Amino acid sequence: MKTFCLGYEHQKCRTCQHEKNWATLNQMPDALRKPTQQKMRRIDDERCRLTKMGEYLPSPEAKP
Repeated sequence: MKTFCLGYEHQKCRTCQHEKNWATLNQMPDALRKPTQQKMRRIDDERCRLTKMGEYLPSPEAKP
């Protein structure tokens, strides 16, 4: 995992790999999550929204 996004309730967020990475991080214990998260790049959800989901990355299980 290299990126994460907090998401903002857009329909596409549910199938975005960046948001799924955030969900995975939140399942980790703090001792593992914090150092892992520090190495990752946070996707700016506001910028993504304003660019009409310009940062959207479909997850592998997302239907085309």
